[in-house]
Amino acid sequence: MKIVNVVYKIILLLYLFGLLYNIMVVIIILTIKTKRGINMVKISITPLSMISKEGLQNVILEYESENAIHLKLSVLEGDNIIISGIDVALNSGMGYTYILLPVQKNELNATAIFSDKNGKMITQKDFHWTKPLKRTISIMISSHTDIGLHNPPYIQRQNCSVFLDDAKDICDKTSLGDDNNAYRYTVEGTWFWNNYGAIKGKKSTKDFVKEYIKTDRIGVCAAMAGNHIQTYGLEEMCRSTYERQKLKTEWGIQSKTMTMIDNNGLPMSMIQPYSEAGYENIIFSPNQWNPLPSTIWKCDTSKGGFIWNTDASGGGSRIDIRYSSNNPMLFFWEDDNKNKLLVWSACQYQNGSSAFGLYSSRTSSVNEMENSMSSMLPLLDKKYPYDSWLLVCYSDDQKPNISLLESIKNWNEKWDYPKLRTLGNADPLFEHMRKKYGSIIPTVKGDITGAWYQHPISAAELLADKFNADRLLPTAEKFSTIASIIDGNYKYPATDFDRAWHALIANDEHSYGTSGYQGRRVYETWMQHRDWIEKATETANTQLHRATKYIASKISSDEESYVVFNPVNAKRKELLETDDGCIMLSIPAIGYSIVKKSLLKKSKSLYEKKDSPPIVENDFYKIVFGRNGGIKSIYDKEINRELVDTNNQYLVNEFVYTFDNHKTFVTPKDAKFQIASSNEKTVVNITSDFAPLGAEVVQIITIPNYEKRIDIENKIHHAKDLINNNRYYRYLYCAFPFNIENAKRFCHLNGCVAEYAKSASAYTTDVYMATNEWCCSENGDYGTALVMHDSYLMEFDHIHPDKTDFGNAGDGSQMFAYLANDWLQMHCVGGSHLDYRFRYSIMSYKGNYSNAQIMTKAEKILNPVITKQIGVQTGILTKVSDSFIKPNTNTRIITLKPAEDKKGIICRFYGNDECSERITIFDKEYSMEKNTVDERPCNGHTSAGFITYRVGAKDIFINTQEPTHKKSNNKPAQIGSIYTGLITKPCAARGENEGQLYLLWGANNEADLSHYKLYRGEEPSFKIDQTSFVADVYPEEYCVGRYVDTALKHHTKYYYRVCAVNKNGVCSELSEEFSAYTKE
Repeated sequence: MKIVNVVYKIILLLYLFGLLYNIMVVIIILTIKTKRGINMVKISITPLSMISKEGLQNVILEYESENAIHLKLSVLEGDNIIISGIDVALNSGMGYTYILLPVQKNELNATAIFSDKNGKMITQKDFHWTKPLKRTISIMISSHTDIGLHNPPYIQRQNCSVFLDDAKDICDKTSLGDDNNAYRYTVEGTWFWNNYGAIKGKKSTKDFVKEYIKTDRIGVCAAMAGNHIQTYGLEEMCRSTYERQKLKTEWGIQSKTMTMIDNNGLPMSMIQPYSEAGYENIIFSPNQWNPLPSTIWKCDTSKGGFIWNTDASGGGSRIDIRYSSNNPMLFFWEDDNKNKLLVWSACQYQNGSSAFGLYSSRTSSVNEMENSMSSMLPLLDKKYPYDSWLLVCYSDDQKPNISLLESIKNWNEKWDYPKLRTLGNADPLFEHMRKKYGSIIPTVKGDITGAWYQHPISAAELLADKFNADRLLPTAEKFSTIASIIDGNYKYPATDFDRAWHALIANDEHSYGTSGYQGRRVYETWMQHRDWIEKATETANTQLHRATKYIASKISSDEESYVVFNPVNAKRKELLETDDGCIMLSIPAIGYSIVKKSLLKKSKSLYEKKDSPPIVENDFYKIVFGRNGGIKSIYDKEINRELVDTNNQYLVNEFVYTFDNHKTFVTPKDAKFQIASSNEKTVVNITSDFAPLGAEVVQIITIPNYEKRIDIENKIHHAKDLINNNRYYRYLYCAFPFNIENAKRFCHLNGCVAEYAKSASAYTTDVYMATNEWCCSENGDYGTALVMHDSYLMEFDHIHPDKTDFGNAGDGSQMFAYLANDWLQMHCVGGSHLDYRFRYSIMSYKGNYSNAQIMTKAEKILNPVITKQIGVQTGILTKVSDSFIKPNTNTRIITLKPAEDKKGIICRFYGNDECSERITIFDKEYSMEKNTVDERPCNGHTSAGFITYRVGAKDIFINTQEPTHKKSNNKPAQIGSIYTGLITKPCAARGENEGQLYLLWGANNEADLSHYKLYRGEEPSFKIDQTSFVADVYPEEYCVGRYVDTALKHHTKYYYRVCAVNKNGVCSELSEEFSAYTKE
């Protein structure tokens, strides 16, 4: 018991001691508080680049205090008092407040002293007092009007006119008295602008230019739109640069700035042609959306619109345009030949300016803007110490309004700096930056590889058709020009070609992609894209046939013969195969050869079916096939090496498919083989079922005996799995796992050659490159090249599951063609499946791609010869074989066309400039004058890339032909005869619902148009009568007629014809028949 009492007393004493200790601590704290007046205060001080109308600098005080209190602030520089007696009120807790202090003449290191009401110092803080930057922030206001997706292109066309009129009206209502508070509007590109002219007419549009553009109230940027420039063909790249000069010639509008809005990629191949064409600046405001978010980069969900806003990072696209990024937002973008463009990046146009408290469709309070500016201005001061900055602030299809202008006015009433103003014409701002800061603006090199480069392959079969048109159209131009030079009476179809190029360039706008949008607007967008591609292809085929037939008719022949035309500037050896037999022949560069039918010999082929995978061998290769049709081994006899990575899980030319976003992969199973062998070549036909894709695979492998290459034609029939109800998880690849030790990987872009991964800038992904025509893996001793007809995205080393990755591209030589995905499913005309064709050629070589002339070999493969039959005839061309043009160089010629100003012809080379100053055309020598890519006189020298010359400016005249259509005084024009740049020829496509079809046709423009009559049948050439009559369709404000046909049968093909009816009841001729299948 005593022990317990002792323990108890000890515990009690300890407790009392602890209590006494705590009381003493409280007394000490209270004593300190009494002496000091308050708790300890923590303060940080940040002078801002904000100057009030009274000329005072705004300074933010961030603090932590236990009590609310009033303090007096004095500021010292050393022992000198600069400022004293400034009242500062602090709330309890953590917070911030602003104070206005006199602007100092120079930066200085200062000490802030905070005292209580009795003059006792509470705390002090050293800080660096920066001199405020007198900055002007220009804000671009526009309407982001894609050519499609948000609305069908015909509605977007109409919106361009409506929005510009709205902007004009706001300009009229807002005063120019105070320049900073004036409303200005910026047109993103020439597609938007030219629609205004097409709708309003020339006189009204010229008045608009005089009143609003010449006065800098409205600016127009100089490229067509935010296009997928990486998909351009070589000549398409050049033709796209003409927009700037057309803007000047047709409307008198000077512009050196283009925009890339929404679309998040810029190919480095554009720098040389665009800078040469007079473009100097790019406003780049990309979108980081893609269907699935990144699994690699973290997203800051506190940022406004983080799904789209690049400032948040971590979206489905890697596009590192952030204020906190190490990558500059303003930079000179330079290529390897020192050509450059000045790029000003802004975070996503719809949400990026929210960081500054600015919004496109609502007026912000001054307090809201002040709070945002206090965060952003110190960051700008540190990273971008310029007196000007650019923001982009508007939304998709935004109707112009004054909400943002009201925010600007309210801000400018209180604050002298930063000044806020709307942009209008962008050129003066960029020119100011070049002159004042050009020496300190950083330079960036490399490809800005867009994550949206994956969008075109969501319609991979249309992209393949587009690539074919890219190549075919310049060939048609070449031979049409040659025909015109041969005979001055041959009429060159200049307008048809111009419209075809416009169609291809308009098609490649970024509505050629995917989105979350559904319904009619998406189906009709893709009807328009298909129409553009088909029109360009039709023009190319029609004019190529017409020109080569005409030229062939001018060639003398003493017996029935074939004329074989070579469209490339390189002599070639080809196997001519006809129903009359075959023969090997040589054709001179950009020339022809005649082959008499009597010289052709029938080739005997030995056909053989194989149950087991075959082995094929010739003088160049030994090729071993696998059970599913892929190639297990390619042994190169010349370099004495196996070309295939035999340890790779995939075979060469093997389809690889994932339906669960790269978690698992499947390939075709057992195949059937048939071999046809002749003296000239061996052809292996392979068929297999690809059940996971719901398709049949047909592969045709041709191994020529006369040339070292392997030609591949892959067809996928009726692929159904890519049309599904769970989008964004299906991806299709074709494997080419080549084994090249210590390889460098090169991809030919549409204007230069880039090294895979290493030529990628740090802004975007490096897992694929947008390859044009060919790519290769090589080590200097040997290499393997892959020529690509119909696809363009190429990955190396392995298939990369997350396309937002950067820095993990791998160093292997294995190639994987990224062919298709399921991101878009509303572009199918014929039911609910897809049919693909992907063609390749494999070429192995010693040395490097340059010495092996891979570029020239690829050009030949991709631009085949054209063959025409002739009879006995006498012509002005008497040689059996000859070149039409002899440029004294082997440099590639990509086009030959009449000059835009009709002074001579344009001969455009591509590669290294090895051209002499003379060229021979039909044995007559002409001088060549160096031009810019857009056909202006040029005193400079382009060492590589696109090299443009004018030939025969005073000697060659090309007779051009304008398109005509039949006119009648008493009845409407036939449907589709009125050109608008959009759909004219009637077309139909399935809709999203069962038994539904969308129909579109070009609108008539007669003043007395009443309506259209629409007829339908279930068989071709159906009878036009009351039983086939569907509806009277009345015209709308758009440049198309449209109709939605419903309650139709399941997966049935329907045929239609339509005619226009005037107010007197007179009908036009019926349209051509057009058709489509309902949903499968």
